[in-house]
Amino acid sequence: MKKSVVRLAPDALKLLQIKLEKMNEFLTKKEVAEKLRVTTRTINNYMAQGKLSFIRLSPKIVFFRATEIEAFLEESTVAA
Repeated sequence: MKKSVVRLAPDALKLLQIKLEKMNEFLTKKEVAEKLRVTTRTINNYMAQGKLSFIRLSPKIVFFRATEIEAFLEESTVAA
């Protein structure tokens, strides 16, 4: 089987690197609240409503994937 090589433009390569870095980035509830400019109580509500997916390590330790928060922001954006 022959292997194919994909060459990316420098801009596309940079965007891909940024996306890959963000895939492994996790945020705390407080960081998500600050990013969305809401309270942690609102984040709790979003979690209970299933609007935000999260990783619960214990009752008090919760993490969010940065990529999923970015996707949530994009989905919530309303076009003018």
